[in-house]
Amino acid sequence: VASYGSAMAALFTNLSLWIGAFVLMVIFKTEVDAEGVAGITVRQAYVGRFLLFAMLAVAQALIVCIGNLVIGIQTVNPVAYIATGVFTGLTYLSIIYALCAAFGHVGRGLAILLVIMQIPGASGLYPIELMPAFFRAIYPLLPFTYGIDAMRETIAGFYGAHYWRFIGTLAVFVALAFLLGLVLRRRLANLNRVFNREIAATEAQVIQHVPMLRRVRAQRASRCDASQRASRCSASPRSETVRPSRSHRARRVTYWVYVSPMSARASR
Repeated sequence: VASYGSAMAALFTNLSLWIGAFVLMVIFKTEVDAEGVAGITVRQAYVGRFLLFAMLAVAQALIVCIGNLVIGIQTVNPVAYIATGVFTGLTYLSIIYALCAAFGHVGRGLAILLVIMQIPGASGLYPIELMPAFFRAIYPLLPFTYGIDAMRETIAGFYGAHYWRFIGTLAVFVALAFLLGLVLRRRLANLNRVFNREIAATEAQVIQHVPMLRRVRAQRASRCDASQRASRCSASPRSETVRPSRSHRARRVTYWVYVSPMSARASR
């Protein structure tokens, strides 16, 4: 590597991408207001909001990576460097968005905790062999580990199939993030509602009433219409039983969420 700045570019670029994705969660609401949109499901709302964030995250990654090239950061393949930055930014966005959507305020705290742990624990500043045992233990579990190493490959040169191994591991983080956001998030809805209600009661933060989507089971109506119910349904009591359908629909419920003053103004 020709200069110290080029050697540190991988760490600070990944740090910028993580912070940029986190700021999006602060400025914008993670929940989707379904008012005026009929038939939207929870998964559609989640993916739709992610696509909005993804466009902004791609713009952030392009600005950071192209800016690095303009100021003279060393790279063996500028296209691969920019593409790696974009993919890494989307990976960090999927993780942070899933944490914030699934855990609410706790998820935002976890995102901050993760970035604090990843700076020393992902071998960004010093080789991991020089770090305490705690950071050596969590080193393989941190997204920064693979984002930094993948970007270093585009800066200092590719070695075997290491680059694709790092990219593949980041793709696994994306899959796990969507699993958390689309599946496990529903299991935590009641906990988040209680937590947000308690925060709203304190009046210590800016709170607004936001409609969100919750998935509920649709029920099929009885096949007996009003004119035939007395005759046919009386002879067949089982046909009167309402059974849950396999299909699902989404309904709007009220949810207290925290938004920053900037987000409150943006929502207007």
